[in-house]
Amino acid sequence: MLLSSGNLILTDSSNSAEVLWQSFDHPTDTLFPGAKLGWDQVTGLNRKLVSWKNLIGPATGVYCHRLDPSGVNQLLLTPLNSSIPYWSSGVWNNKYFLSIAEMTSSNQVSNTTFVHNDQEKYMVFNLVDESMVTHFAVDVSGRLKQSIWLESSQDWTMIYAQPKLQCDVYAICGPFTICNDNELPYCNCMEGFTITSPEDWELEDRTSGCSRITLLECISNKSTTHTTDKFYSVPYVELPQNAPKVEAPASPNECAQICLNNCSCMAYSFNDEKCSIWHNELLNIRELQCSGTTCSTGETLNLRVSAKDFHRLTNNRKEICYWSCNWCRHFCSRFMCTFSPGNDLEKQK
Repeated sequence: MLLSSGNLILTDSSNSAEVLWQSFDHPTDTLFPGAKLGWDQVTGLNRKLVSWKNLIGPATGVYCHRLDPSGVNQLLLTPLNSSIPYWSSGVWNNKYFLSIAEMTSSNQVSNTTFVHNDQEKYMVFNLVDESMVTHFAVDVSGRLKQSIWLESSQDWTMIYAQPKLQCDVYAICGPFTICNDNELPYCNCMEGFTITSPEDWELEDRTSGCSRITLLECISNKSTTHTTDKFYSVPYVELPQNAPKVEAPASPNECAQICLNNCSCMAYSFNDEKCSIWHNELLNIRELQCSGTTCSTGETLNLRVSAKDFHRLTNNRKEICYWSCNWCRHFCSRFMCTFSPGNDLEKQK
């Protein structure tokens, strides 16, 4: 039986009050009003939201919304196979979750209740206006969104999302990519890489990220002794986290050499007299915002690429600079001629 709440239930044929199974106990990616998010501490049932694999595929995705498994009374967004959050609601204070400012507003469309007793621990939300249609969902982008149904447009409209910035979602673009909150698409391959699966990207499943255009020499030759691999600088970025620090190197060159000596090393950074290196896949690289001729504080990542790709990328960078400089000289000279005092005097004669 499908209830008006959206809950599909199976009951005992001889006793309709006895619910044998209900869809609200298995919410997939969507939470409706009245559905619980959390644990049944008697049966061990853990109700959580899990994103779809892509826009059209309801197979299990990679992001999860659930109660904090450590026991803290808060909600988390995490990768499905990890308990490390990329967003948290803040602790429940008996009225609202501390990090969700929207819950203190007087214009809420729903009320939240947090229950913790010997049998259950869960969060549930209910509508302020019963005529409204709304739901929460974890979409394929890894964000938790609340949407309401508008009769006027016959469509869903998003009214709330966490985290606020798309690039805050863990590994949203996959390996060897750069995320930029101010661009669409917000995911792009790093230089020297190409999209691994264009079909999946079209459906917003970017977990496969990007792959090298040309293999590193140390991989193709299985040797680091005489490698021709180079490092291509990627400036103004937020570096990946949890890089092992190498304290010994006293210079950028020594740091680079340590990376070259290990074929699994994909990048290095030398900042504040400290050497950081990254092995295997690079995740969570974020391009920082630039305005005019200045960029916000960022660091430079030195990405390991093949010699072939390095020369191509370096030549492309020089060509871009050449045309940009020529355009600037041409524009500036015309500007100076047009607005120079001499020209103004000539026009006045």
